[in-house]
Amino acid sequence: MKTATLALLISSFTANASDLPLNGSFQYRYLGMIPIFNADLHLPNDYTGPSFDPDKPVDLVFRYYRSVSKEQLIRQAEIALNSRRHPGDIERFSKQLAKLNSAYRNVNRGDRYRLNYKPTNGMALFLNEEELVTITRDGFPAFYFSIWLGEDASPSNMRKSLWADIMQKQSPTQ
Repeated sequence: MKTATLALLISSFTANASDLPLNGSFQYRYLGMIPIFNADLHLPNDYTGPSFDPDKPVDLVFRYYRSVSKEQLIRQAEIALNSRRHPGDIERFSKQLAKLNSAYRNVNRGDRYRLNYKPTNGMALFLNEEELVTITRDGFPAFYFSIWLGEDASPSNMRKSLWADIMQKQSPTQ
């Protein structure tokens, strides 16, 4: 009985992670060896990407294999944004970045962060399906998602892996 209850709980938690189909996955490994997180990109079937479309919903789900502090999460996002974005963009979205950063929490092994974008609601951050914050400023979701989905995402194979199904649909058949 306990096993069936646990299986039901796990499957309902996993199913609630996204209502959208999985498009691609990427496992980030520190120094190429130590798994830190897995990222899953969920998109509607009619998504034409591979670029952020403000008219379509997006779910980007991170499942952690190790504990990571709030400060580490924020620092890595700042490094990515500062190295790839125009300083004017960072200044323009400084209030939204501060609001998002204040919502982040430490994560433990097994935790799941989800960035959810809906055109009518803006971008929401969830931790284990608890909504932490929603940001509605136009342009901010594309700016923030560019860390992982942009042309200059780092590592470069992350973007390719996350956009895998869309890119496969767009490539000519062999």
